[in-house]
Amino acid sequence: MEIKEEQVREKIGHEEIILEYRMTETLLKLHTHTDKGVVVTDIPLNRMFWSSLEEFKSLLRVADTKNYLLHGKILGTILVLPVRPLLTDKKRLIIVPGHELSDIPFEALIIDPSDGRSPTQGKIPFLIHEFEIIYHFSLAHWYYGANPGQTTTYDFLGFSPVFETHPTINALPFTRVELDAIADLFREKGMSVKIAMDQESDLTSFFTLSGKGKVVHLATHGLRAAENPVGNGLLFWEDHEPVGSEMPDVELLTPDDIALLRLNSDLLVLNACASGRSAASQDTMFRSSIREFFQAGARNILCTLWNVSDLMAQRFMISFYKHWLSGQSYSQALRAVKLEFLSKRETSLPMVWAPYVLIGQ
Repeated sequence: MEIKEEQVREKIGHEEIILEYRMTETLLKLHTHTDKGVVVTDIPLNRMFWSSLEEFKSLLRVADTKNYLLHGKILGTILVLPVRPLLTDKKRLIIVPGHELSDIPFEALIIDPSDGRSPTQGKIPFLIHEFEIIYHFSLAHWYYGANPGQTTTYDFLGFSPVFETHPTINALPFTRVELDAIADLFREKGMSVKIAMDQESDLTSFFTLSGKGKVVHLATHGLRAAENPVGNGLLFWEDHEPVGSEMPDVELLTPDDIALLRLNSDLLVLNACASGRSAASQDTMFRSSIREFFQAGARNILCTLWNVSDLMAQRFMISFYKHWLSGQSYSQALRAVKLEFLSKRETSLPMVWAPYVLIGQ
């Protein structure tokens, strides 16, 4: 459904700006929407851009700082710098990336300072230093969003299978620490909490309870079809105890399952490896579980673009909730924890803080 320019002007805040990317192999049309109207910028694309894009995606996940800086700067120069003057008084970037850019975190793009210093001198000028950033599938998705859910039973509803007693699945011991700490933060605010861990975190329980949480948090393993013959999805315990010598089993929450959910969550957190990545289905169409979660009723989703470690995922999410429960918005809290990680040498690499992205309202 096409959204008219006047509809965007009516809804967008003065401190917000929408960067909508439409690409062909040789041309990028960047539609920049503000409360003053829309500006369309044509940017030629060549082989160097596409090469840098692929290198950037690969280097995000490793500790190759030198080459990462090069390609992060090239992409920042092409994707953001042409509209830099329009960003002067803005605090929040709303990114509509299109398919080609849907799996890169714009927070990790590099924009040179105006004084011409090299990014290796002092603080690297990541885009996250200047802006809160959220994402949308389309302008229509941003405009309409999900309808507010019904009244929920729990302010925080947390799930983690942990898998410490499973003979073949890698355990996630820090998810136990994660859910307990986050639950305590909510209780300190006088909010209602329910957490389901270990064998209580089975697929049947998730279907039964997930519609009752205002904030629904899932900490588990994420599987992608390329790595798993069953398909892509999120792991839970099976809903029955093993009998005799029977091996304990797990169940996978697939996109087809998600379509059957009835969520009322204002925020859904998918703290699992690559929980925001699409996977190609057998008919070669790209289908994302994130879209299914939105259609099921989630208003905002915090997910990951690549694999995250159990320990760092726990630290990241506890910090996120501390910022949010202090009164910040979701996007403000996400930016705050990323800047917090950037400020410490051991967590400053993009591979640690950049995978988390916020999609929603």
